[in-house]
Amino acid sequence: ETMAGIGVSLLSRRARESGDREVLGRCRCLLLKRAAFLLSLGFLDTFLWPGDILHFYAAYLGIAAALLAASDRALWTSAAASIAGFAALFFFLDYSAGWDWEKLRYAGMWSPRGFARHLLFNGYHPVLPWIAFLLVGMGLGRREWTAAARTKLVLAGAAAVLASELVSAAAMPWAASDGGEEAQWCALFFGTQSMPPAPLYLVSGGGSALVVIGGCLWAAERWADRPFFKPFVAA
Repeated sequence: ETMAGIGVSLLSRRARESGDREVLGRCRCLLLKRAAFLLSLGFLDTFLWPGDILHFYAAYLGIAAALLAASDRALWTSAAASIAGFAALFFFLDYSAGWDWEKLRYAGMWSPRGFARHLLFNGYHPVLPWIAFLLVGMGLGRREWTAAARTKLVLAGAAAVLASELVSAAAMPWAASDGGEEAQWCALFFGTQSMPPAPLYLVSGGGSALVVIGGCLWAAERWADRPFFKPFVAA
């Protein structure tokens, strides 16, 4: 998702910097067409694999189209708000609603209420808070990544992963110490697993993305002229 966000910013860069509303509108239209295609494909794929991510990406691209001309501050604020929004909903709504955890099946997904809940809150890759990855990517895609900036990117990502994992390791046993089902769910909130996608998971996953992206940029610059590496640079 972070890479998708970077791609969105690169796609719209010329239109955004020129301030040409017509060109920006064409970029939005392109993103919405891709979102519609992914939504259709995702619905078909869901019948074969309930863990389909394509229909989630359709929602992500729809939001990205709406925020295409948003300021950097708005992107970062929206990313933080999506994480905080999920954290709040986690304690007020039933995250396990619809789930059969033993068989990993989701009941009522095709009802309006069940689909909305699955898409926005407790599906495999819900918009809240997964959209944060894409919004961060959009912010990163607007920057010029010099060698010094790439080093900071990798160090910041590594620090985020280390800090989140250490906090999680300390907090999960404490949260579960009272025993009982509620304590178990509270402990999961401090985990770095993808379900539920709690704040520490977002920090750890986002930090990992920064390390990988920074490493790829460094490798592409270092070995760009090597024949074996050209396919990777193109990708």
